[in-house]
Amino acid sequence: MKKFLVLISIISIFILIYLLVVLLPRNYTITYNIDNFKVTESYNRYLNYYTFLIEYENKTFPLIYQGRHIATRQIVTNIEKISYEDSICLSIYIQEALYPVCYIGDELVSFHLTVEEIRNKYQDLIFEFGTNVIDTLDSLRIYNYLDNKYFVWNYRGYYFLSEEQNRNINLLDSDDYNNALALKVNHFLITPNYDRNHTFNELFIINTSNLELSSFVFDEEEIPYNSYFQGVQGQYAYLVDRKNRLQYQINVRRRTIEVIGTTNRPGKWYNNGWEEISLTRLVNEEYIFRSNQVHNFVLNGSNLYYLIGNYQKRVSNQDVKKIIYIDNDRVFYLVENVLYMFSNVTGEVRLISNPEWHFNFQNKIFIFN
Repeated sequence: MKKFLVLISIISIFILIYLLVVLLPRNYTITYNIDNFKVTESYNRYLNYYTFLIEYENKTFPLIYQGRHIATRQIVTNIEKISYEDSICLSIYIQEALYPVCYIGDELVSFHLTVEEIRNKYQDLIFEFGTNVIDTLDSLRIYNYLDNKYFVWNYRGYYFLSEEQNRNINLLDSDDYNNALALKVNHFLITPNYDRNHTFNELFIINTSNLELSSFVFDEEEIPYNSYFQGVQGQYAYLVDRKNRLQYQINVRRRTIEVIGTTNRPGKWYNNGWEEISLTRLVNEEYIFRSNQVHNFVLNGSNLYYLIGNYQKRVSNQDVKKIIYIDNDRVFYLVENVLYMFSNVTGEVRLISNPEWHFNFQNKIFIFN
């Protein structure tokens, strides 16, 4: 009986090792063929996404797939070609789901930008969104909410826009035309008290979950307006005071502020991991936090592109003047005085127009899910 139990234990250990080796996600790159299409499939276990490069007729069709890890490999099950004039798309199937990748001539584009004859083939993938005004608040015109909450600077506070309600959130007694030091910290939106001249020692805090407004007054610190926020990690926001050569760590939820970098003590910079950095460097340049992302969008001139490795896919035919916010595979951006959103699922969606964005589009717009 004892030998039997030992044997069972050994077998169980081998089974466990096998399952760990076979089923646990691991980075890999493999190449295989589906008909006339050569597929290079890569998996990144750290960010949990797949990259596919499909080679066909001297073109490379790149695709990012982010979803649950699939224990098997060679997860592309079928590829079909659709072409019309100088446009060509590959319909790539992953676990029965369809993902189009398209070219117009030699330019990689979103399938939403292809000719009607091709778009009609993907009609089941296209969502229709309204182009008419469905709501207003002062001079703002709302076309679609998409279940988001929007905070638009109105010089004394924010316009708050959502499907549930639209309202003003007043913070200041006088107009301030620049909210450069406002920051999104998890579900909080923080904004300095701009009623003070030259420096501030108070942050207004909006809890975006319930719109509760509070403030955080520093006891001693006076922070100049030429300071900058590096970013957020965990529950902390990090700010560099250029004039006084200090770096602060701010906990918005607990209402604490702490000096963590001085001329005698190096500061911190998050660059896909923490690094020590001198205050001289932090003061002379803006060291904004960096983290690897699965989905990346960039402006090249006024053209908006989605990056897939070394490839870039154009996602809008409009002249884009500023990227506002990137949320996974969604990008929010300004065209003239209109805020748009693009994703591979929705295409380009008109959200809000504001005549002030014709003249002053540098003010921060905040978007919460």
